[in-house]
Amino acid sequence: MKNRNFFARKNIADSLFSLGIIGLFMLGGWFATAYLIGIVRQSFNYAGQPPAIVGLRDADVSLPQATLISEKDRAEMIFIPAGKFRMGTNGGYADEKPEHELFIEGFYIYKYEVTVGQYRKFLEDPAGKGHEPDPPYGQYMPSDYFTNPKYENYPVINVSFEDATAYCRWARTRLPTEAEWEKAARGIEGLTYPWGAAWDEKKANWDDESLEFQSDGFRFTAPVGSFPAGASPYGLLDMAGNVWEWVDSWYQPYPGNDTRDADYGRAYKVVRGGSWLRYPTGLTTTARDTCAPNLRYDSIGFRCVADRR
Repeated sequence: MKNRNFFARKNIADSLFSLGIIGLFMLGGWFATAYLIGIVRQSFNYAGQPPAIVGLRDADVSLPQATLISEKDRAEMIFIPAGKFRMGTNGGYADEKPEHELFIEGFYIYKYEVTVGQYRKFLEDPAGKGHEPDPPYGQYMPSDYFTNPKYENYPVINVSFEDATAYCRWARTRLPTEAEWEKAARGIEGLTYPWGAAWDEKKANWDDESLEFQSDGFRFTAPVGSFPAGASPYGLLDMAGNVWEWVDSWYQPYPGNDTRDADYGRAYKVVRGGSWLRYPTGLTTTARDTCAPNLRYDSIGFRCVADRR
């Protein structure tokens, strides 16, 4: 070993001087290292993800990104982690019963409903041929809903299940299953509404038009994301109200539900979330409605999901 007795060959003064110089270099090096680490950690989190992906620890390197941007329509997608949750309720309507536990694999889901502007890009592609939405109708919907730029960020409506499926195929995504949709809406706590247990008229676009007052500020649909206080536990918006959303599930009774309904079977697809034409009882995270796959309504839209990548 080299110079093992280095300090022993120096006098005391020289030794103290040398130790001081070395100590200063070591202290300075430590501060420099800490400064550099700070800079790096401002640019990347502990899991090595971009700055937008936050909340991950060193041990979480196997987790997927918390958010992604869809390549086709630039939609923001939020990751819903794998795990169990409570689906259905022991209250509510007969088809919502019983409450039961399900395990769902992790998936990504659009933060917002698909908009008029995004759907237009689909229609401009050959894949969109034959999937044009029906013209607006009714006393509330404006006739220029699909042509006026002011409605670009409103949810697309008057699209069938088949239209929504074609859009998802174009966007390299898919429609959520009913179970995936419900977990994304209520989380693992089993919330009655995306934001909590109690109804709040200021947190969703609902049917106040038929009442003597307006509390949500919109006569028909609203721009997506207009009610940030109504976000689900995962940060999804408009999971209650605005438009019903197609899901890729046939209308069937839940396991353990022995009630009879002539609509059960493979004739109707499920829609979830309620709409601007529904009262609070139809806007819960467990509320179910149905529609034939080929029909289009001004209260039905959709959002997409993608499997973990």
